[in-house]
This record gives sequence, C-alpha cells and structure tokens, in this order.
Amino acid sequence: MKAALAAGIALAALATAPTADAAKRGWIYDVKDASGFEHVNFIGDQQGGCELYSVCGYSGDVEYRISGTPKGTLAVTRSKSGKIRGVASYKSKGRTTTRVTPPPEQGGPDCTQTINHGTDTFDLFSRGSHNDRLMFVWHQVGTDYLDTKCGGPNEGAVSDAGVLPQALFRTKDFFDGTKPSFTIHGSTPFRAGGFSSTIDYRLHYKLKARACSPHCRLPKG
Repeated sequence: MKAALAAGIALAALATAPTADAAKRGWIYDVKDASGFEHVNFIGDQQGGCELYSVCGYSGDVEYRISGTPKGTLAVTRSKSGKIRGVASYKSKGRTTTRVTPPPEQGGPDCTQTINHGTDTFDLFSRGSHNDRLMFVWHQVGTDYLDTKCGGPNEGAVSDAGVLPQALFRTKDFFDGTKPSFTIHGSTPFRAGGFSSTIDYRLHYKLKARACSPHCRLPKG
C-alpha cells in the first residue's frame, strides 16, 4: 500500500517495549479522544475515464466525520521478531454526508444522504526491515464509511488508489511514555471509477495506557 501524504504527527506516546506473548499478552490503551474527518470531492471527466463508467458531468463530495467522547481500546501485540500489530475499535459519533449533482443536460435533483455511524476503527503495524517504523491506517478493513446510495468514490476506491488516511512514524517514539497523542493530515489527488478526485483528511487521537501494559491479557480475536 502506498502511503498518502501525512504530516503533523505529534507523539506524546506509549510504554517501553519489552517482549510479550503476542498471542495473549500486550498493551491496552483506552481511546480518550478521537476527532477528525475524511473528505472526498470528485468530478466525472475525461481524465478520470468517465465514459467507461457513464459518469461524465457528475460531480459532488462525500465526507465522514467523527466527534464526541469515544469509548473503546487499542490492543497492541509485539512478536518475538519485533513486529507490532495494533487494532483499535471504539464507539464514537460518526456521520457520513454526501451530495452528488448530475450533469446539467440530464437535469434532475441532487442526490443527498446522511448516514450515522456508532463505531470506528484504525490499525497499526510494523514497517521497515528492522521494524523501526509504525504505519497508522484508518479504516483498512470493515465498514466502508464513504459508501452511499448516491455513488461516487467510496473507501474501497480510496484504498485501491493507495490514499487512505495514513501516517508513518518511528516505533521508538510511539513506545515512549504512557499517553500517546498524535495528529495526522493530508491531501492527495487520485482517479477511480471515472472520477478525478481529491481526498483531504485530518485526524487527532489521544490514548492512555492501562497499568497492566505490556502484560495485559488481550481479548481473543
């Protein structure tokens, strides 16, 4: 997966990284703050190959935004080889909104839709030959938070283009302290499904390590 533009990473980070039973023991962090958005604007044009998908002249945007006080955890394991794997799942106030406008010659009203979501996710995993980098990826698997009845690029298309909200940072920075805090943002153009599009995003997280880390008993699965 190619990394999208990501910047503004500020880590106030996690616990030191001793060995642990990757299958049963690891770090648990409570998600204390989770806020931000991803936004895609798009237009069906020749550069995007609109004729192939019959979307010439269609335009619009779709946004997913999270807010409120989250409730959930990030569970992290470290294998004997040093590979890190983390999965976060938490309740949040999420909302997807979209508006798609048909070409003028077709006429008809805009398509609009609002979808509320109650949960959100992100993943962490090692990168680099020495596992010295960690990759953060938003919505790598599971629910497609940009998918609506109105069409346009969804997260499947964003993922295929390699531009999901993501960031790369040093493993040792992530494992330094007990209260990680990081912010990522980016803006990347891409083409998919007959549309020329741009994704913009900004995300902010604060986590707090539980006292049992790195020896917490992790939930199965």
